[in-house]
Amino acid sequence: MIRNFLLYLFIFQLSAGLFANEARLLRQPDINGELITFSHAGNIWTVSKEGGEAKRLTSFQGVEQFPKFSPDGKWALSGTEDKIIRLWDVETGENIGKFEGHMS
Repeated sequence: MIRNFLLYLFIFQLSAGLFANEARLLRQPDINGELITFSHAGNIWTVSKEGGEAKRLTSFQGVEQFPKFSPDGKWALSGTEDKIIRLWDVETGENIGKFEGHMS
């Protein structure tokens, strides 16, 4: 009985790994209207709440995390471990500015 259980568990783990999508560990989501922003692989992404292809806002060295939308949804903020908060234009992906020295 235990042997069968372990066999089923092994098959389940194997199949979960084989059929998993590439996008894993989508973290720290925020929603504003029709868009979702999230952190993945050290970058900030946006995607429609209906699904579809995600658009990367950040693409430089360093880990961007904890994205948040502005109340009107035009801007996104992200934080880094080096105590810098960056402001992003959601439509263009342009880095508008940064605020240094924030406290975690």
